[in-house]
Amino acid sequence: MRGDDLDRVIALGDAVHLVYPEEPKVARERFDLFPAGCFVLAEENDVAGYVLSHPWIFGDAPRLNSLLGQLPAAADIFYLHDIVVAPRVRAGRHGGDGVNAVKAIARQSGFTRVGLVAVNNSNRFWRANGFSRVVVPGLDEKLLSYDKAARYMICQLN
Repeated sequence: MRGDDLDRVIALGDAVHLVYPEEPKVARERFDLFPAGCFVLAEENDVAGYVLSHPWIFGDAPRLNSLLGQLPAAADIFYLHDIVVAPRVRAGRHGGDGVNAVKAIARQSGFTRVGLVAVNNSNRFWRANGFSRVVVPGLDEKLLSYDKAARYMICQLN
């Protein structure tokens, strides 16, 4: 992802995440804090998908639509904040490819786990990509900022 992709990334996120809206400054901050964890699925002169990810702390998840301020100095997990594939290209394996890109950058950055918040009944997709639900005491309030069905999930990297 490049800085000039952000407007198209934000527009795609707004179009797909009708139930989970975030202000544009959230995507911009994630990119500014850790551009190596941000990818786009390019389609000619358009963005057909994207990933926003960054180092974080195991057992924690940022609230929906919240700014981080900075990345934690003691980060011990890689966090997949958002992955979107445009409906017009979902027939391919682009979602799994995006997850694999996140796993690769996590490994390259020295992490052994990837965490995320699964929303929108996506648990099956995440399980198929190596993630398992982890119950963390005290995390429920943050998960509720997404919805009642949100689940914290972890993938242990090999």
